[in-house]
Amino acid sequence: MTPLTALLIDRYDTMTRTRRELLTEAIIRRGGSADAEALLDAFLAAPDDRADLLDVIARHGRVDMAESILAAVLDGDRLRDDAPTEALWAVGRLGYEPAERLLWEHVDSRNGAMEDACLGLFHLSCATIRDDIDAALRRDEGSALFAEFLPLLAVKTGDDDWPRRLVDWGRSASTDCNGGLLAGIAAFGDRERFETVLWDPWWETFGGGTGTDRWAYAGCRLLGLGIPALYDAARSRLEETDGAGRRAVLATFAKVLWHTANGTTVGLTATDSPEESALDLHDAVFEWSTPHRDDSVIGLAGQSLDRDSGTWRVLYEARDRLSWRARVELLGAG
Repeated sequence: MTPLTALLIDRYDTMTRTRRELLTEAIIRRGGSADAEALLDAFLAAPDDRADLLDVIARHGRVDMAESILAAVLDGDRLRDDAPTEALWAVGRLGYEPAERLLWEHVDSRNGAMEDACLGLFHLSCATIRDDIDAALRRDEGSALFAEFLPLLAVKTGDDDWPRRLVDWGRSASTDCNGGLLAGIAAFGDRERFETVLWDPWWETFGGGTGTDRWAYAGCRLLGLGIPALYDAARSRLEETDGAGRRAVLATFAKVLWHTANGTTVGLTATDSPEESALDLHDAVFEWSTPHRDDSVIGLAGQSLDRDSGTWRVLYEARDRLSWRARVELLGAG
């Protein structure tokens, strides 16, 4: 067990939320099975108040730990009212296949546990509920409002026609709940369709208030689409469009860059942030290739954005975060 884990357990109840988040992030990066075991005991002592410990347990724990987690949060076959919904995600991430039906019962557009249930199921085979998933998708297909993250599970049906249908569905879906459609397309590995909707202003993939930007970032991670490749794609798209289309491309790229710079996590194993060099990312996006013309993303933005556009703030925040991370990298290397 790392000293950080011992510190977290010892002072958990007196720490600020920010400090706990920083410690859990560090333990996720540096910890292992011993940390998961110690934090499981801490979680079980007060499961309703210590949901953030599940992040470490789910990533470093053993599959048998799922039984203890479920025993602490269930009332019969449903989550207790005050129990953390993150428990559903955690048992899925741990690979506990017997929980498939339980998680499926929590996939409901009127249930606050829906997102965590879907994220948990994404890590399981879903062999026992494949037909249920397909039937639910067909029932909601084309609806404006639906269980937002249900489309993430389309890949579990084994039907390779779903990426096309998810794209079509997005034309009628509300942008308040199209994040699951976006991630669902990416889950199939269909980069061409994903990029088509990623840059489409209709999808509002830059939407921060709806959370779609977070799932645009998740989709890029699922596809292994890193910032340099995404930047090339964005520049190509900028040459093909104008006006609102250009502004949408820049806004979407800025949001994905921001999430990358901040190491955003979305709970999917396949999207865990790789160890990317912040210095390389900063150079690829923000440096000029020639002293004679600003051809960085800031220069590109200057050609299309009004000075009061919110995209400027997002870009500058991403630049500052990458600069800070680059300094940390260089100091650590020294």
